[in-house]
Amino acid sequence: MATEPEIVRLLREEEKTWKKHAASISGSQQYQIEKNTPPSENGIQTKIYPNIVEIKNLEEVYKIIFENSAVAITLTDEQERIISWNKYAETLLGMQKEDLFLTPIKNLYPSEEWEKIRRENIRQKGMQHHLETKILRKNQEPLDVDISLSVLRNKKGEIIGSIGVIKDITVQKKLEQHLKQSKEKFENLYENAPISYHTLSPKGILTNVNEKWCQNLGYNK
Repeated sequence: MATEPEIVRLLREEEKTWKKHAASISGSQQYQIEKNTPPSENGIQTKIYPNIVEIKNLEEVYKIIFENSAVAITLTDEQERIISWNKYAETLLGMQKEDLFLTPIKNLYPSEEWEKIRRENIRQKGMQHHLETKILRKNQEPLDVDISLSVLRNKKGEIIGSIGVIKDITVQKKLEQHLKQSKEKFENLYENAPISYHTLSPKGILTNVNEKWCQNLGYNK
């Protein structure tokens, strides 16, 4: 039987500690969730006294946020293998459980992109926000993505995994490429026009001229 990843074991221990702490507060200070408060549509009872949280409901809130996020979220263990992910990660990557579970995270990236990520020294820095790179879908189609990574450590400071948030920026990159091409086309037309062109600032200062303007007036740029 495979050994349980260290990060999973620690999360379970933290959950047990949290529950004991909440029960202790509830017993010693006699805080109770108001019995007459009706639950909301999602079953979460929201009216509570201070300093006490219903753990079961809080876990449900986190689960709802995790599963319904508009970005892909992955969790890796200390060996950089994927151990958990949300539904959008499967949609984005075109993968299922058998494709993702215990897969080395580096397998999701083209080799040159993985090297670029490695050069960021994220393990030493602890986190990296908004790094633009490419990720591979199951059919090996590359996608432009923005990733944010956070390294997870235990109480001894040892790395036990990482959390990755992956945002699809394919449309954004296509728009940027379109704008770049439009700019290059305009600049080419401006520079090589058969008549003189010049551009002025609101104060009447020359900010640009084309080659024909220079030829006609005898100036260089």
